[in-house]
Amino acid sequence: MAYKSILLYLEDTRSAEASLQLAVKMARDHDAHLTGLVVGVEPTVPTYGYHPMLIEALEVQRQAIEEEAKALAQSFNRQMEQEGLPADSRVEVALPGLCSDTISRHARYSDLVIMSQPDPDNLGPTGRHLPEHVILGCGCPVLVVPYIGLGGGAANGTFGKRIVVAWNASREASRAIRDALPLLTRADEVSLLVVKPETGPDAHGENPGADIALHLARQGCRVEVHIIKSTKLSPEEAILSSLTDYGADALVMGAYGHARLRELALGGATQHILEHMTLPVLMSH
Repeated sequence: MAYKSILLYLEDTRSAEASLQLAVKMARDHDAHLTGLVVGVEPTVPTYGYHPMLIEALEVQRQAIEEEAKALAQSFNRQMEQEGLPADSRVEVALPGLCSDTISRHARYSDLVIMSQPDPDNLGPTGRHLPEHVILGCGCPVLVVPYIGLGGGAANGTFGKRIVVAWNASREASRAIRDALPLLTRADEVSLLVVKPETGPDAHGENPGADIALHLARQGCRVEVHIIKSTKLSPEEAILSSLTDYGADALVMGAYGHARLRELALGGATQHILEHMTLPVLMSH
């Protein structure tokens, strides 16, 4: 069980090196083909501002953006050749509001997407919500890398050894676990975290976490169940706090939201994790 086709969203940002580093490791560990996707953001102006000279200037700017994107893709190609990895690159130029759709379209032919968490102090034209829109629209797991770099054990090259899985017995959490199996089956330790479980047949069952832990064990995972029955923290805060307690180098969880309601986007817990994450997070919707 492995990710055989990985899509890396390439950016010219300070956080891009960490995403590239992790993508190379994943491609090597899974003997995968790595595709680097660069999406240039097309310049726009209000429709009332169009003028022949302005249109000409915009076209010059667009060509410059496309050339920069091609240069980034070529740099990626050279680095992959040096790494000895099978890889290719793709370049597109899209309107700011269509970047996530472009990434999602390419992602549908991949097993996994890797991209960086937006830097809140240096937001580009795609804004702070690009990862969540891709997660909701791409139909495959998305591994988001913190803009501060690889945190926890991942920073020392041990990514995927100690993984925390957030479990709440939902469809999205179940989907995330299945999408993460290539990671979970390779991990030294999987900590299944259940926060404030609700017992009963329509919730976690009489023994919260037991059924999904058994499922993971049958897949060959070394899993332990950790239940937080009572805490003053919110579920998302409890999850983030537990990452340090368990020495985690990655988090797996379901993403909750509505793909057609961009103004609502992801649920509060999911959005909180994406904004405050300090180590790589794999999410599926």
